[in-house]
Amino acid sequence: MDLKKIKYIASKTLRKNLDDLTALASGGYPGFVYRKLTLPGADQIPVFTFHRLEPVSFEAQLKHLAQNHYKTLSGDEFLSCLTGVKRLPPKAVLLTFDDCWGSLWAVAHPLLKKYGLQGVAFAISDAMEQGDGVGATLEDVWAGTRSMDEILGREVKAPLCNWAEIKRMSRAGTLEFQSHSRMHHSVYIDSEVVDFVNPDRYPSFMFSDFNPLINLGANEVAEWDLDARCYGEPIYPFRASFAARRRFIPNHQVSAACRAYVTERGGKHFFQSADWRKELMRVYTNIAEQESEKGTIVSYHQRLEELVQDLTMSKRIIEQNLENKVDQICLPWYQGDAIAVEAAKLADYRACHWGILNNTTVNTVGDDPFYVRRMNDEYLFALPGEGRQSLLQILAKKYLNIVKKRTGMY
Repeated sequence: MDLKKIKYIASKTLRKNLDDLTALASGGYPGFVYRKLTLPGADQIPVFTFHRLEPVSFEAQLKHLAQNHYKTLSGDEFLSCLTGVKRLPPKAVLLTFDDCWGSLWAVAHPLLKKYGLQGVAFAISDAMEQGDGVGATLEDVWAGTRSMDEILGREVKAPLCNWAEIKRMSRAGTLEFQSHSRMHHSVYIDSEVVDFVNPDRYPSFMFSDFNPLINLGANEVAEWDLDARCYGEPIYPFRASFAARRRFIPNHQVSAACRAYVTERGGKHFFQSADWRKELMRVYTNIAEQESEKGTIVSYHQRLEELVQDLTMSKRIIEQNLENKVDQICLPWYQGDAIAVEAAKLADYRACHWGILNNTTVNTVGDDPFYVRRMNDEYLFALPGEGRQSLLQILAKKYLNIVKKRTGMY
């Protein structure tokens, strides 16, 4: 590998993990992350966040919890302990799982059941398909009826869990399901075009924070309902929906005309031209000049109503499918603003889960439940007990794995 590529990988990795490294450097992690302790901090509740699960590493994490007698809390137990309603048990932790990736069913569910542990999963309510059945799990591998390759390839075939799988996990008690919003989307916040949807910049919450709602005729839809028809859609400055106090809604006629221009010229093939951006910008400018306005700005109060509706509908959809009460929201991409907390309270939620907040990941009994801090799952190995790993070991393993994945060494 050449030096230029190594520098690029290092730079991208640093940007992605800057909040984490800043919090570590400022002492924002619990004491057990930095030094060997007998127990986690008094009155502290470590909250770990997972996304996609890999069988070997996830089982090692659960073994560390089980062998050292940690108690995994339910969502309700966590809130009761955080607010002081119930006494915090020794060695209590909360495991949270964002997005409901397919590996939640295939990997997490059977392993949580195996070790007698539990967690809280945050579902994107409008992204979950009903499903005719359930996919294979590690239990099928253990029984010799399915291959490990099928488990490892689950998210290629079906990235997210379906409702049939979610219902089974909920009934089994391994996972409690709360809200991750309806569509995990971003919104435009200004009217100046910065780019156009193209094969190299496609909306998807799975790979970036660019996932706007795009109006293809009837209603605004999110990325899992989109296809090549959205090529040529103008892109404006955007922000995670729950972090945006205002919203710009583009003129539908302008957007439709730009998409039609690309479709008429071969769709994906249009972007093979070196000057396609200049050409499309000229088209956009000409069309926009013919229209009375580029779009409309949604005010703070309208945005608040939108967010309350989002949270209310997400709650309703999950509760209609499952038997548990939904009163906690995990903010998409960990991004939010005071408007998100206000909306959550108006929608009768009791907690908001974030990532790192104010350079800290520590949750202490008595803290505000609308500002729950969470740390990445690799720090679970720093929990006190037999087999604990030092911070140096954790970071070395983490960044070595990142380099291997991005350089194709796996």
